[in-house]
Amino acid sequence: MYTEGFNLNGITVTPDQRYLVVADYNDGVLHRVDLRRRTVKPIDLGGALVRGDGLLLRGRTLYAVSNADGDGDGDTVNVIRLDVRSGRGRLLARVTDPRLHGPSTAAFDGRDLLVVNFQYGATSPVLPYTVVRLTPDRGRPG
Repeated sequence: MYTEGFNLNGITVTPDQRYLVVADYNDGVLHRVDLRRRTVKPIDLGGALVRGDGLLLRGRTLYAVSNADGDGDGDTVNVIRLDVRSGRGRLLARVTDPRLHGPSTAAFDGRDLLVVNFQYGATSPVLPYTVVRLTPDRGRPG
């Protein structure tokens, strides 16, 4: 449902290229878009909310970068294990790090994630922008 704010804010494709996984930032809901049937369904995360910005998928593990999830300041990388059809998922961890400041997107570098800190709305941004290297399986759950 469309509301004021960011709404659809992250997108990635499954390895078989059958589904898109997208994030509704406002509602904290991930959705699966079936590209063959042209249908959209919420992904059942067992009640967990994920306000994804940048989304990355490696196999069935989804990494959802967020500046509004978890405890504290919300600067988090959510680690989610999706089922085979990406219709259900389980939140495994909310990885935090004190170097994360408004993370917005990420890229893989081997096993690590390179997470971009973004200064949304900053009228006087602090330069340079920074990138944080995280190893999610060694990160601290938030």
